[in-house]
Amino acid sequence: MSQNQFFEGPEKKLEITFKGVDLSSAPKSYWDEIVELAQAKILSTLESDGCKAFLLSESSLFVWPDRLIMITCGTTKLIRAAERLQTDFKDHITSVFFERKNEYQPELQQSSSLQDMTRLQNMFGGEAYRFGRQDDHHLYLFNKKMNSEKNIEMPTVELLMYGLRGEFKNQLVKTKESQKIVNDKFSEVFKGFNLDPFFFDPLGYSLNGLKGSQYLTVHVTPQGEENYFSFEMDQFSFAEHTSVLNDLIELCDPVSFDLICFTEEPVENPLFFNKYEIKQEQKQNLQTDYNVLYTHYFDSKSGSDRPVKILGD
Repeated sequence: MSQNQFFEGPEKKLEITFKGVDLSSAPKSYWDEIVELAQAKILSTLESDGCKAFLLSESSLFVWPDRLIMITCGTTKLIRAAERLQTDFKDHITSVFFERKNEYQPELQQSSSLQDMTRLQNMFGGEAYRFGRQDDHHLYLFNKKMNSEKNIEMPTVELLMYGLRGEFKNQLVKTKESQKIVNDKFSEVFKGFNLDPFFFDPLGYSLNGLKGSQYLTVHVTPQGEENYFSFEMDQFSFAEHTSVLNDLIELCDPVSFDLICFTEEPVENPLFFNKYEIKQEQKQNLQTDYNVLYTHYFDSKSGSDRPVKILGD
């Protein structure tokens, strides 16, 4: 893929909880400013009784009365939004959580994961971890809890898929036919959710979904060898929602994927999926009362890839 076609799909994520303030009362103009600091723009808004979901030019922002989650991709600088929120709500913040996946081309980023986490530590204190091997897929997590009260954490799952091989990725080109196929498929997979989809021109797809206070989000970078699909959902139940994971994996047929579970109680056993083997598995309890299970799966029978030509006529 030529450099001008490349887009960095793997995201950065910021989650902050608050006390004594109602974020839902802030006007959209305020969230426009927050998003612009991270070098993104709000494209559309979806609301439910418990949450506002903003679909961004680079991923998503979710706002509840006492919590927000902001996810950005590309070369955005999410840390700038964190700094503004710390200035505006310093006395009301009860916990901070920051996540950053290793990038395909980290040299294009405006800051490294370590620089971002160091800036957060300078603002809040806290601790950071790396899940996964440095020379393989890995994930950085920073977290800080501001008080001694136990946080009520929402069980959340993230499914991050790489090397998409299914025909579905070819539908993520903006045409009337493809829009109907993709939107119908996600309406089937995410039953009961009010969905806000967006096709980027010419390639790329984002979707936010709300069901009361529960959210889900999907972001797909389908082009080239660096194609990528991310899915995230809170209020996750293994009994109720494992079928959603299976549907998405079957749809995309990735070479490998990360499954990251954030739960109140430790997760003892990872999930198993047809034809995929576990390559990495790590667990950790965080200050913010999340129990994290990071598992990287791969298809050992995927075969050898061809070299990718990056320079030349």
